[in-house]
Amino acid sequence: MKQKKTNSKSLKIILLLLSIFAVAPFSYAESQKFAVGVYYPGIGFRYTLAPKIGLEARVQSEDEITVIGARGYYYLGDKSNVRLFTGAGLHTISFKGASSEGTGTALEGFAGGEYFIVDYLSLQMDMVLAIISLLDTAHSITESGGEFTYSIGINYYFGIGIEK
Repeated sequence: MKQKKTNSKSLKIILLLLSIFAVAPFSYAESQKFAVGVYYPGIGFRYTLAPKIGLEARVQSEDEITVIGARGYYYLGDKSNVRLFTGAGLHTISFKGASSEGTGTALEGFAGGEYFIVDYLSLQMDMVLAIISLLDTAHSITESGGEFTYSIGINYYFGIGIEK
């Protein structure tokens, strides 16, 4: 039992490091539109493809639940130090509890905004509607449903942040 828990933590660390190294080269791109975000309880790596479009890879983990996925952002416009957005995401889920263990997927739609404290540092909050489907492999039980959540975090932009 202890070996399985150690392997799970090792896998999470390896996935986090791979995520960092997979997107880190974007931070040195000529356009410099890369950001690192810290959210409860995870981390995200965002790249702005166009003035109104961004992509983000996210890794979140807490209490034997790990969520890894991607988000697409559509920026609605800038108002002074505030940038509003909407978007969608797709994530894989793995979980292990006292009496259950399994995997699943989450499809989410979200809307929110960022408040830029300075040009390269922002506070972010968004509201999320997630459609979640889980499979408990220990008991062959499938469960699906909707869930409203929110996300709060801080983003550090390399290069542009908010353009004024």
